[in-house]
Amino acid sequence: MSDPSHTETDPTGREGSLPDGGADDQVDASEKPEEETPSSENLDAETLAPSEEEEPEGVAREVAIGSSEEGIAVNNALRALSRAARSFMLYEPRNQAIRDFLEEYREAMQSALSAHGAMVLDIRPFEMVREGEVVYLERDRERSLAFRLFRDGVRRITVEPDVAWEELLRLLEILSIRYTGVRQSEDDIVTLLWKAGFKGIGIVAVEGFVPEEERPEGDLAGQVLGKRRRRKRRSSAVTIDAPDDFDQPMPLFEQSGEVKWSEVDDTRRNELVAEAGSQNLPTQCVELIRRLLEVVTDPLDPTTLDDVAPLISEVRDFLLSEGQLAHLTSLVRVLESRTGLNPEVMTALLARFVDNRALRRIIGSASKGSETVPPDLIALLDLIPAQHMAHLMDLLVEERSTASRRLTRLLIEHYALTVADPTFIFERMHNENVEVMVDILRAVSRAFPDKVVHEAVKLASHDSLEVQMEVIWVLGRSGQAHKTEQVLLQMLRSSHREVRIRILEFFASFATESVFKPTTDLVKRLSTRGLTPRESEAAGRVLATADPERAKTMLMEWVKPPGLFKRFVEMPGAQALQRTALYGLVDLPGDDIDHVIRWLSERCAQDIYQLCMKTLVQRRKGGASHD
Repeated sequence: MSDPSHTETDPTGREGSLPDGGADDQVDASEKPEEETPSSENLDAETLAPSEEEEPEGVAREVAIGSSEEGIAVNNALRALSRAARSFMLYEPRNQAIRDFLEEYREAMQSALSAHGAMVLDIRPFEMVREGEVVYLERDRERSLAFRLFRDGVRRITVEPDVAWEELLRLLEILSIRYTGVRQSEDDIVTLLWKAGFKGIGIVAVEGFVPEEERPEGDLAGQVLGKRRRRKRRSSAVTIDAPDDFDQPMPLFEQSGEVKWSEVDDTRRNELVAEAGSQNLPTQCVELIRRLLEVVTDPLDPTTLDDVAPLISEVRDFLLSEGQLAHLTSLVRVLESRTGLNPEVMTALLARFVDNRALRRIIGSASKGSETVPPDLIALLDLIPAQHMAHLMDLLVEERSTASRRLTRLLIEHYALTVADPTFIFERMHNENVEVMVDILRAVSRAFPDKVVHEAVKLASHDSLEVQMEVIWVLGRSGQAHKTEQVLLQMLRSSHREVRIRILEFFASFATESVFKPTTDLVKRLSTRGLTPRESEAAGRVLATADPERAKTMLMEWVKPPGLFKRFVEMPGAQALQRTALYGLVDLPGDDIDHVIRWLSERCAQDIYQLCMKTLVQRRKGGASHD
């Protein structure tokens, strides 16, 4: 968070606090004597000359500088970043030029980080410095990336070597907003960087300042209204009396000590720097709320819970934005420890941690790259008493992301185990669209196996392919073989080929004699209507499994029909029957089967001939044939 009392070194090298006034006399390094700009004194005119490459106006290349290999690599990366950020003012988002700038930025940044490690940049008004070497220089305010960062209060940026490309894109997006946004309504760069919740990018910032030309005065009515609003806010703010000795002269000290320089070891220095880093911001936010609640409990302090509640909401939104589940859980524990302050207000605050809006943001962030439910998410939800099942089903209706829907389904499966009566779940399921219906049926199948089978049977006649496939999945793992077989035989009449194939493949592993006739009827009915090879294979294996003796006789007749008038292999539906028969005869024993297959191979089309040869080989390898 910005520290308005932070002391910085200004561009002339003198220490002091940043002024509140205009920035022209504070940051324009071009007006300083040359000897006061040590960072650029070694740069000759040729080095500072702009690139001669032809590029659109506004995306021209900054000065290429850097004396060391590391400095050149970092300079290339920063110039690519600046050009990519400004390019959004000139091109449509889908323009090929945008893609080229993004690719250049990605390659330059990854090259610098992989070759030279972390990129620690000190920000000056018109320069960026890495380990004392100037790696970025641009004195034009409108084009200078360094000036915009410095103006908003950024004093150091650290990019870690393992930073994700998504975070580099987010950094580019923030800088692009600052180039192209409407100044009166946009957040400054520091605020945007804090909200981003970077893990591989850290910043150090102080209170920023804005030049006078960026402070629109507005009309007289607006000024008067603004004064009234400020006066109203001041009148409603908490007032604390000043101490009795406030604004009195400083006491006279009879003894004075000698000022001595004290070295700070690297470990302690790194700890201090880490405290001000953006990665530590979530921890600091939770600690801030904890201390404020301690102030609220102080009977001598006028601060109330209503005064702190807006900040609690803001911290919650910040932690939600990047899925900081561990810190959200810590914040909830802090609030629960103080529920006695005002149970009604505190309950309302806690409920907002798991409402639909909060859940959507948490799941949207947690679902990225997650195949299971994060334990921190379960811990967070368990801390807050709420109707989690209702919220999760609402989210399932609204969410469209595949990953988020999968995580929501897993959460429903988890909390279904805590529901005593699932009637309201199934009633809700039948009133939703097909996609939600399928997800709910799958999610609660483990918690209520018997009731889910009952609901699946009722959905067996549903017209939707997705619902029928889900019903097959539920019935297939129910363990109720007799009931499952009867329902699946009814579904075998489905108009969806995928459903029929799935049922036949399911029957192939345990089919009984009762499956034989429906499967035979299905093959004969579809033989003249485009029976696919996959359906033929599944049906042939089902027939051979359900009744091997009957199947052998019937399948051999499909290959070689008795009677001369039936031996025309090109008769309608004959090839579909022959293909089904060949798949079914693969594992049935008997040399007579081989003779029939060879007879067919001499009279059939090329695709059936290849299947005949393949079947003979499989029979020989499986031991069904001795020929």
